Amino acid sequence: MPDISRIVHEVLSQIGSHREARYYFELFNHDDPMRFALIAIDKPVIQDSADQLGSAIGLLYHLGLLPVLLHSNHSNDHQVVNALKSDDVKVRGISQNIIQAPIDLSPIAQAITDREIPVICGLDVTENLLTDALSALSKQIKPHKIIMLSSQGGLVDSNGRVISNINLNSTLMSPNLESKLTYARDLLQSMPAETSISITSVQNLVKELFTYKGAGTLIRIEEQVEAYSKFDAVLETKLSELIKASFNRKLKPEYFKTINLDKLFISQSGTAIAVVLKNNRGIAYLDKFIVTPQAQGVGLGKVIWKKLNQEYKQLYWRARINNPINNWYLRQADSSKREGEWIVFGQNIPTEDWPDCIEDALSRTVHMVDG
Repeated sequence: MPDISRIVHEVLSQIGSHREARYYFELFNHDDPMRFALIAIDKPVIQDSADQLGSAIGLLYHLGLLPVLLHSNHSNDHQVVNALKSDDVKVRGISQNIIQAPIDLSPIAQAITDREIPVICGLDVTENLLTDALSALSKQIKPHKIIMLSSQGGLVDSNGRVISNINLNSTLMSPNLESKLTYARDLLQSMPAETSISITSVQNLVKELFTYKGAGTLIRIEEQVEAYSKFDAVLETKLSELIKASFNRKLKPEYFKTINLDKLFISQSGTAIAVVLKNNRGIAYLDKFIVTPQAQGVGLGKVIWKKLNQEYKQLYWRARINNPINNWYLRQADSSKREGEWIVFGQNIPTEDWPDCIEDALSRTVHMVDG
């Protein structure tokens, strides 16, 4: 039997954050296990880093996470399987044609049900067609993470440095990256909003999976943020579910009936939400600002905050003194006041209005309770 405490310690030693690891572990265990991650392995990785690959995949296996692994028929299937297999790690080699849809996913699903890591050798896949196979398989599995293992550790700029984050909505394509980013865009447009593509090294695989910022190149399509002037049943459910998932708390039943809503901002995936209320003085009050750790990792908090700043020239809000993002709030605000268990923040509030904003913020009802 594996020493679980040693495994957990080894994972944490690679990523350095219990909070991030716990969040992603719970996220990946909450959904269909086949959707955890799809990992494409190119030939140089198999040739040069087989032992490290076995170690990284073994850690995931002992945490109960079974990625789907894909390699080409030009790679040595026995070498891949043998690198991963041990007395404690069960692996199942699967050989099938996967370029053309529909792909039969039942052998993959059965391997995962039997607690074996599926290692797919695409019989119709040469090394040059590995990305085509990855695309075809991704469109059916729709994984949380699409990972391409590379000896380079990511996409590099003209100076040879790894590019950490690429937003396909705003990044200007350099000629040497154009084909790769066009491929990524085409693939992500057919995926759920939360899916991302990562290009990383074997050494950084665990960090890429279990941290917000990752270690390699994260490629994504920046989510759109929609604004609503009233709640409906769907939006009420989304806010309630996000509060439950983020804080393990729930809203009091009267919340939606008593607030004076100005606007609700919500990201496409529903993982980032801001609720802005009206104030008698015409200054907007930010009542809720909730961004999941996963959404923080792809910059959705900044996207929603930018939307708030475009909509409101003046804004104030409060946060408990132990709120972990208070330092971030301080960077956004130009005034703040600590009072008891609260800190009140302001942005562009006129001096003559600031005392009233503080009083109003401190007097507001707490609508979240343990749940």
